[in-house]
Amino acid sequence: MAESHASFMAVSPNPSKGDFVLKLNKNYRAVKVEISAVEGKIVEELNYNSVQSVNIYLSRPAGIYLCRVEINGFSETKKIIKTN
Repeated sequence: MAESHASFMAVSPNPSKGDFVLKLNKNYRAVKVEISAVEGKIVEELNYNSVQSVNIYLSRPAGIYLCRVEINGFSETKKIIKTN
């Protein structure tokens, strides 16, 4: 059975016209963000250092995407929706 952990991220506003804010529960030294289409194709790959909040602009067509954040060997994925 996999060990569960509390959520360390939130994405807002969701849905959005493309401007999202990724909020983390504390400041992390190394943060990797992947945005992928629901089919699995990665459309954005971003790396940040020493952040607790990140502004993300998604310049892709309207639709449903997955925002995967990896920190210290843990990852969490949230569904994000881009509208017109």
